[in-house]
Amino acid sequence: MNGELRRYLQALDGEWEDHLRRHPDEDEMIAYVRGELEAGDAERMRSHLVRCDACAAALKDVADFFEPIREREGPIPERVRRRQWKTLWRRVRAEERAVVRKDVPAWFRTRAMFALAASLFVIIGFLSFWTWHLRREMQRLAQQAQTERIRRVELERENRRLQERTGAIERDYESRLKELESQLAQLREPQWNIPVYDLLSREFLLRSGSASVVNRIVVSRTARSFSLVLTAEDQPKYPTYAIEIVDRDGRLHWRAGGIRRDRHGALTVTLNRAFLSPGEYQLNLYGQRDRRLQKIAEYIVSLRHL
Repeated sequence: MNGELRRYLQALDGEWEDHLRRHPDEDEMIAYVRGELEAGDAERMRSHLVRCDACAAALKDVADFFEPIREREGPIPERVRRRQWKTLWRRVRAEERAVVRKDVPAWFRTRAMFALAASLFVIIGFLSFWTWHLRREMQRLAQQAQTERIRRVELERENRRLQERTGAIERDYESRLKELESQLAQLREPQWNIPVYDLLSREFLLRSGSASVVNRIVVSRTARSFSLVLTAEDQPKYPTYAIEIVDRDGRLHWRAGGIRRDRHGALTVTLNRAFLSPGEYQLNLYGQRDRRLQKIAEYIVSLRHL
C-alpha cells in the first residue's frame, strides 16, 4: 500500500513545485494525519498546506486511508480498502494524463509540431543535398578514374612504342658499331701493293694539249685503299699546302691544311676504298702562307670501283 501511495505522490510531483521548492513526502503526510509529528514540524506542514493546493488534496486522500478510526465507525474491510485504493489509483492515472495535457498548451503543441516538421524538412533537405553532392562527387571521381585509366593505357602504349623504337635504334647502333669495328680491324691489318695513281693538274693537261683533263682511276676489288700523287710541275713553292675534295655538285667531302711536300716535291693522299663512292671529283690544291690560301692547281678525277 505504501508503495502505491509513493507512486501516487510522485505522479503529483509536477504540480507540487512552488516557491518553497519542497513538498512533504508520504511518510511526513502519514505522520501528520496520525498526529505523530512534533509541534514545530506540524506547524510548518500546516503553513505549507495553506499555500499548496496539490499537497492539501493529497493530504485529504491520505487522511481517507490512514487517519484513526472515529467513534461509532467500524474498521474498513481489507477488500473494500483495496477496491477503493484501485479506484483512486485509476483516478490518479487519469489526472496524470490530464496534467500532461494541461501543462502543454495547444498552441505550444502546434508550434512544436511545426518546429519539428520544419526541422525534419531542413534535415531531409540537407540530407538530400548532401546525397546529391556525394553522388556528383562520386560521378566526378569515377570519370576522373576512367580518364586516368585511359591515360595510363595510352602511356603504356607510348612506352611500348618508345621501347620498340629504342630497341630498333640499339640494334642498328650495334650493327653499325660492329661494321665500324670490322672496318677498323681491316684498316689495322697490314696492306701490300697499295695502288698508286699519279694525278696531273688540269692546267698542265691543257698546256700539254691533252684531249681530256680528267684523270681516270679504277680501283680493284681487292684494294682496301689507294694513294693519289699530286704532281706539281712548274708550280710556285709554298711552305705548306691545303687540299680539298669536292664532287661535281660542289659538295665538300674532305679538307686538310698544313701539308708539306715530300723529299721528291710531291703531295701524296691515301684514301680508303669506302671513303669516296664512284663518280667524278675535283681536288683543289692551295698554297698556304701566313694563313692565306692561294689556289694553284685543280685535279679532275673520275673514280670507278671494280
